[in-house]
Order: sequence, then structure tokens, then C-alpha cells
Amino acid sequence: MTQARPNVLALTVDALRADRMSLYGYERPTSPSMEKLGADSIVCDNALTMAPFTQAACIQLFTSSRPLSYGGYDAGARGRPITLFEHFKNAGYSTWGLSTIHWVSPYYGYTGGLEQEHGVFHLNTMVGMAVVNMRDTLYYYRAGSMETDEMLTRVTPVIERMFDNIHAYSDVMRHSLRDYKLDFPAAKISHDCYNFNAVQAVVVKHRSLFRKDPLAYISTQLTNLTRAPDAHEWIAGDWYYRREPIKLVCEFLFRASNKALRFFNPAQADKRAASVRLAVDAHAIANKVISALRNYDPSKPFFIWAHFKDTHRPFVSGPGLKWYDHTPDYLAALGYPRALDPTFSFREHYAKNEEERETLSALYDAAVLSTDEAIGRIITEVKNLGLYDETVIGMCGDHGEEIGEHGDYGHECMAYEHNSRVPMVFKPAGNASATGHTDTLITSLDFAPTLSSLADIDPASGWAGANVNSSAAQSRDHIVTETFCRGNCLFDLRPLYMGVRTKQHKYLWCEGIDPHHKRGTPEPRLYDLSIDRLEQNNIYRADHPLVTEFNQFIANRLNEVPEISSSRIKALLSGEADSSIKEKAS
Repeated sequence: MTQARPNVLALTVDALRADRMSLYGYERPTSPSMEKLGADSIVCDNALTMAPFTQAACIQLFTSSRPLSYGGYDAGARGRPITLFEHFKNAGYSTWGLSTIHWVSPYYGYTGGLEQEHGVFHLNTMVGMAVVNMRDTLYYYRAGSMETDEMLTRVTPVIERMFDNIHAYSDVMRHSLRDYKLDFPAAKISHDCYNFNAVQAVVVKHRSLFRKDPLAYISTQLTNLTRAPDAHEWIAGDWYYRREPIKLVCEFLFRASNKALRFFNPAQADKRAASVRLAVDAHAIANKVISALRNYDPSKPFFIWAHFKDTHRPFVSGPGLKWYDHTPDYLAALGYPRALDPTFSFREHYAKNEEERETLSALYDAAVLSTDEAIGRIITEVKNLGLYDETVIGMCGDHGEEIGEHGDYGHECMAYEHNSRVPMVFKPAGNASATGHTDTLITSLDFAPTLSSLADIDPASGWAGANVNSSAAQSRDHIVTETFCRGNCLFDLRPLYMGVRTKQHKYLWCEGIDPHHKRGTPEPRLYDLSIDRLEQNNIYRADHPLVTEFNQFIANRLNEVPEISSSRIKALLSGEADSSIKEKAS
């Protein structure tokens, strides 16, 4: 049935670097499916996220708003413009979504937009969100930069919301877990077998203790304020054994047998330990999306979204519990040795030498190829169902991934190209003529407005982005990036990490070194991307004419953020950083 408006398929991929995709000229064939799609698509060569980590990156993608606007990114989608999901639902679409990330869920403000919603992330992530959103509050309180009353004012709503989220998550999982075990048998959510009634009882106990004496609770439960706790060290430690007894027995036997196996065959023991993963693999996600495509209601157009995570550490390439048996084939297809250890990234986050760095790099590429294969299966199904010409397809990475290029691993706060440049592709419905590669400066803010425009829907009120083919996008001459060093947004205490990107240059500026910035190079940096795409030659000097111009761009943006004082902006323009922020950061 032909719809008045096209269907929309939106696919996002965690930690996906544009420069590691053959679609963008990478020498290894990591993205053949996306290359085929790219032939019918608008391919954005200069697409950037303004903050290179999921918490802040997805706010840009799905609410078309900047990370530091609306009081910062701590509240997720709450208090921001309408989400992409709500916008399409309001336009008459049947909306369906599969989220592998807690940062895009009802527990982080993304509510009401998806009629069918599958949140396939682990229980402990509810605690992890709270830890992130009060990490720096606790740090500065311990350091003496924050009074007790202010700390409690900031921390109390975070902890209370965590209690609410755990309770709501438990309700959902009680009804959904049976299906998830069938659909996602290799994911950790399908193996833990929690008694969610018991989990909710743990929440009731902790909430009572917290309300009775908040300061005493924080002092005893949160590692005596020496640091924000890991999820399993806090409330999650209390529900670890609130699981089906047979599961606890099986887990004990598995761990004991794997410990014995390690004496004789450590490589196989590593594989067994990595068989169950925290995230759902790309191929299981593809299966679920394909099922949704086959069963959609043709009486109205669909909006289907899914988020893939195999390119996020630890890198996974292959389906199911024995995914690692597929990794050698992906490695060989890319020209890497088949014998590389597929589970290396499960054990090592930072490479100790170049050989280990190259291993991590190869495993990342294998994960890209595996994810591309899964996406290719979805696109093939769209074609097989006869829906390709009447479906808009959008694909985007939320941020990139650094693999030792600047001394760091993962994705923290420095907006190097490896971290901030993302793939972004839009396949219009029908036989659109305005396709091909574009070097227009594009931001993640443009994802939602472009999908809406291609579906012939006006953008939502308050969205800050633009259709990538619009004059507003094509006339851009720079992009300002903005964030803190992850954690929570304490505007009056934490140093800002800002940047400017033009088609030729990249400028990175930090207001000070954040206490949590452990690796990398936070001093000012300026690169000429026309001759230094890998950003290895820092040409920064205080009197460089571009520095003055780019500092003004940053100042213009900070003037729009009410939490930033005029003295801090003045310090930036004078070539310094606010001394009080430096002192607090140190």
C-alpha cells in the first residue's frame, strides 16, 4: 500500500568512526552494505557531533538541541524540544524503537514517542546513570568546593529518580523478559534471571534509609565520598543474589569450571567468559528489526529506529553466544591475521604497546564490518518487501572512538576527528536527484530535521538543526563543539571543553584540566586538516590569527549559555582561562 508519506527507518550506531568506513574512503572494505546504500543517498562527509559521548551526543540526534543548552545534558531529553520519536508519532506514524542504551530511554526523559519500545539494557545501568549524574558533585563536595546543603540539593533528585527508574524498569522487565530471552539469548539481560519483586524490595529499603538521613546514606553507601561508586558497589550489590536459585548454581559452576579451564586452555576460557555480553549484538538487533518490518501495520507509515552497539568497547563481531567463532572471518576479509584474539578488548581497555594497539584497531574494524553486515540484512529486507522506494533511510554514528591516536582510548571529551566525525547518510524515498557526497558542515543537530524534511514534515518548534540540503546548512562556515569531561554539568565548578571546526581547521580549547581527564592532551590545539587529517601537527600559538577568530566563535556560543559568567568569556577572549575555574579543577 502506497502511503501519503514515506516510511522512515532510522539506524544509529554507537562509537562509529567515519574514517574507518570504506564508504568514506577507508582502504579496508569495512562497510560494503553502506556503500551500496550510499549510491542512492546523501552522504555527509563533514558530519560532527558537538560532544563525543553517548549521553550528550544522542540529545543532539533526537532533540536537535545543543549539549549545554537547557541547563546541560544531565536531564537527558527532559525540558528540551520534542523528540524525533514524538514528532513522527504526532505526524501519524506508527513508531517502533529498539534501544541498547539507557541514555535513550524513558529513564532519561525520552518518553511518549515510541508506541512499541524495546529497552534492552541491563538493570545496573539504572545505577550507572545516577553515578554519572552525581560523580562530579561528590568530587567537588569532597574537595571542599561545595557546601553540604548544595550537594544534597543536587544529589537528592538524582538518587530519588534512580529509585523510581529501577522500580519502573523492574515492572517492564517482569513482562518483557520472556520475549527478550527468545530474541536476545546472548545478552546479559537474558541470563541474569533477577527476581524483580526482590529488586523492588531492595529499592524500598534503600529509599527508606536515604530519606531517613540523606547525608549518612551518602557517606556510607557512596564509598565514603572518595569517588563515585561503580554500580555493583552500591545498591546493585544488594540485589546481586536476588536471582533464581538455579541461576546462581549455574553461575557458580560456570565460574569454577572456567577457572579450571584457564589452567589448560586460557584462550578458550577467555572466549567462554566473553560469550554473554552486556549489549545485544548487531545481528540479533537486525533480526528484531526485520520482524518489525514484516509485521508493520500498512494502514499508516512506520517510523522504526534501532541503535547498534558492537562498535563500542568491548568490540564484538558476530552473532550469538559463540560470536568469537565468526571474528576470524571478519578479520580475514579485512586483511588482518585470523589468529588475533577476538576477546582482547574484553580484558584490555588501554594498549600497553603498539602491537596491542593494532590488535584493538583490527577488532574495531571487524566490529564495523559485522555491524555493516547486519544493517545490510535490514536494507535487503526492506527491498524484498517492496518498500525501498517508499522508505526514507537514515544512518548515523552517535560519536567516534579513539584507539590510541592521541594517547587515549574510548571517547571522552576531546573533539578530535576520531571522536567527533561521524558517518551520516540519508536515503530519500522515490527517485531523488539530490544525492551524492556533500562536504557541507553538518552536525548531529541536523539528523532529526533532515529525516522530517525527507518525510515532508515540518521541523519541530525549537529544533536547532537544519535539513542537510537547506541553505541554512550549506552556508555554515564553522561548527562549535561543547562539553565537559563527561560526568555531570557543574557549570560554576567544572572547566569547559570547547572547539571549532571549519572545513580546513580544527581548534580545541579547554578552560582547565578536568580532574577526570586522565589521558590525552588537553592544552590548546590547532590543526590544518587539509594537510593533517590525523591531527598530529599542532600549529597552535597564542598569536595565530585563527585563534582570535575561533575564540570569538566560542565566546559567541557561551554568551547563549546563561550559566556561563561574563568573566569567563572575557578570560577566553584575553587568551586565558578563568583562574577560579582552574583552581577548582585542580
